[in-house]
Amino acid sequence: CFMAVFSREAHILLSVLFLCSVMVIFLQSGMPKLRLHIMAYIVVFIMMYALCVMFMRFFYRDATGTSSTYGRVMDPPIKWAEEVSFMGMLAALGVAFTLLERFVQVYATSFVERMKRMQRLEKEKDQLQREISRFGSINDLDLDSPLLKVLHDLRAIINAEGTDKASKTKLNRVITMLQSNNIYVPKFTDSNMDGDTAGFIQNMLFGQKGPREESIGGSSDAGGGDNTATVTHLETVKMQHMLPHLAPNIQALVDSQLAMIDDWNFDIFEFARLTQGRPLYYMSLALFSRHDLVRKFHLDVDKLKNFANAVEASYHDNPYHNSIHAADVLQSLNFFLIQKKMAENLTNLDLLAALIAACVHDIDHNGRTNKFHTATKSTLALRYNDKAVLENHHCSTCFRLLKEEENNFLKSLSRHDCKDLRSTIISMVLSTDMAIHFELYNQLKAKLGAAEGFVVKEKKDKQLMLGIAIKCSDVSNPCRSVSVCKAWADRVTNEFYLQGDEERLRGLPISAFMDRTKPGLARCQKTFCEIVVGPLYEAWSKVLASTAVCLANLEQNVVEWKRIEGEEVVL
Repeated sequence: CFMAVFSREAHILLSVLFLCSVMVIFLQSGMPKLRLHIMAYIVVFIMMYALCVMFMRFFYRDATGTSSTYGRVMDPPIKWAEEVSFMGMLAALGVAFTLLERFVQVYATSFVERMKRMQRLEKEKDQLQREISRFGSINDLDLDSPLLKVLHDLRAIINAEGTDKASKTKLNRVITMLQSNNIYVPKFTDSNMDGDTAGFIQNMLFGQKGPREESIGGSSDAGGGDNTATVTHLETVKMQHMLPHLAPNIQALVDSQLAMIDDWNFDIFEFARLTQGRPLYYMSLALFSRHDLVRKFHLDVDKLKNFANAVEASYHDNPYHNSIHAADVLQSLNFFLIQKKMAENLTNLDLLAALIAACVHDIDHNGRTNKFHTATKSTLALRYNDKAVLENHHCSTCFRLLKEEENNFLKSLSRHDCKDLRSTIISMVLSTDMAIHFELYNQLKAKLGAAEGFVVKEKKDKQLMLGIAIKCSDVSNPCRSVSVCKAWADRVTNEFYLQGDEERLRGLPISAFMDRTKPGLARCQKTFCEIVVGPLYEAWSKVLASTAVCLANLEQNVVEWKRIEGEEVVL
């Protein structure tokens, strides 16, 4: 319509502006399939423009004078070449807008997304700042450990004006000791100690230091919700109901032995003979029954028997580290567990874990020390990176047996209880590593040095108590009667000699007291009693007063070993 009113230049300009404005509206709309809409609009627009030109050509006459009865004179006249060019230009403009639509889709959309992302980040930043403000400034957080604070205070005292030179020297010595990585490990500097004794102590106690796993989680309420382990009186417990049947005459003797299961002077060698070489199987089932653990945890008795049988079968026929030693440690640990100080601080789940730990603490032991495994680069040493090689292997073997369906008597336990039980077993077994003997001993002394004595305040205190209990059980031989102590000493010496023989065959240096051509049984045992067992039991007796019988036996054995050593020197 406006073609008839305005000049040609005006209607071309208006047509282009109209087309562009509609295109911009299209681009801003964000409608789906936008390119299709643009192309369709361009085609329709060009067709309508062509129809308008044809309409003008038919109804108007030009300036040549051609007669027409329709309308006024059109001046200048319509030129089809120009109109076709203009429509081509409109088509090209449509193509340009189609390409522009692609640009908007690819780049403008990503720009919008980036803007939205930035807005989200700004919101998250504001939220984090609000949360930080609740806890105060980051600079106010105290990240220093108690040890660092002690060192800081000691240095402040040294730098104070009133501190004399002698005090500064002593305080500097204290700081040096506190900064040591082996804060709980003593240094043996006794020049009177002979070479074999020094080598024995060095190899046994400091040969391989392994990390002790910390426990996680709190105390369990397993066992009927009672947080304290229930110590049942022995006369009320019928332990025979889970044990295999023996010949009547043998059964009576076994029963008489089991009646003394809580006694420190229990004869483990006689018990091993009566049970026909299966002391650990009978001892473990008897103690599970004695503490009523099957009822408390709804344990599967058949699978418990399978597990006990599999554990004993996994012990080798070594002179010392065999199932008799495991049964002896289990019986010794039971003696400690039933004492009031321990019973009032343990749950039934702790009791269950402790008995299992004692059963498996030397499982699959091959009669060689950690130092030997490391020196020979054995499979186990490579697997556990020279850290508590045997102890880690004992833990692993235990849980591999429990994983087998026929042995899994713990299936009734909750996930939380299983996790807590596993943590306690691992902690206790790793505590038997002689490389951390003095670390545990000094931790015990540190607890005893507190004003209130050894008080169980948190999980790690309980783990320390259980760790010391199984360690005392593991080295309890010198605290038995003289005859039993000598029997164990002969066994461990024979096992030492077997390792020494293999070291000689491999061309390795023979470890102290393991060379059968240089016997030193009495000297080895006296050293072990005086340096390892004596101080440990002395400290342990301050926790459990009932260990007085242990210290009395130990004193007799030390006297006996000194007597034998004197006779050896004379000879």
